[in-house]
Amino acid sequence: MARAAELEQVCTRLERADWEAAKAAPLPPPIVLRGLLTQNDVDEIDSYARQLALIRHEGCDGVGWTRYGESHEALFLHCSGDGSGLPSVEQDGTLQPSFVQSCASMFERLRTAIRDAADAGGLCSADNFESLNVRCIEHHTYVAGGGLTEKGHRDAGSSLTLSVLLTEPSDGGVFSTTDASGVTTPHAVGRGDGILLCSEMLHNVSTLKRGERRSLVIEWWSRKANSRDRFS
Repeated sequence: MARAAELEQVCTRLERADWEAAKAAPLPPPIVLRGLLTQNDVDEIDSYARQLALIRHEGCDGVGWTRYGESHEALFLHCSGDGSGLPSVEQDGTLQPSFVQSCASMFERLRTAIRDAADAGGLCSADNFESLNVRCIEHHTYVAGGGLTEKGHRDAGSSLTLSVLLTEPSDGGVFSTTDASGVTTPHAVGRGDGILLCSEMLHNVSTLKRGERRSLVIEWWSRKANSRDRFS
């Protein structure tokens, strides 16, 4: 019995060591996708977000906001819990379409581009991507003083994260990633350019000093698609 218990403890330690090693393994570098969105795409996204913001408030079914202080907020654009894009928000008796439904052609182009880029860049095989669902679609707005500066920030639980800049670069507001060795790389992108990364990679947005920064962020994960926020 003592020998069996000792062997079980050894196996447990080995399993834990394997898990820690996998967790600490270097992640593939992020991919910068130039011209992922056209100017018409950007205008369509911003217009959809503005219209949605007029009717959305806390407690409205299938919708929500995340506020990071006075200078940074995110509006959730995903509504349909099964990822089909069917409308699920009702305000004053009127159904409001989700982003996937309202911007269906654009979303399908994005999805195809991300699948192919992730496969070519070693982030996720095309076959594995097909098994992922949208975790969240967010429209982020930063004003002067806003940023994502939390040390060690990652999109825990997701597999792939896409961030697309919807505004021209300004003073600050630079997206950066940090690899396993601690090297931080700022990514110079323009309006419509996207950055695709493994969600567990550390990433930040430097403090915006003036102007406004808007971005579209989509996360994919292995669980079922969410209906309200990043967790449900």
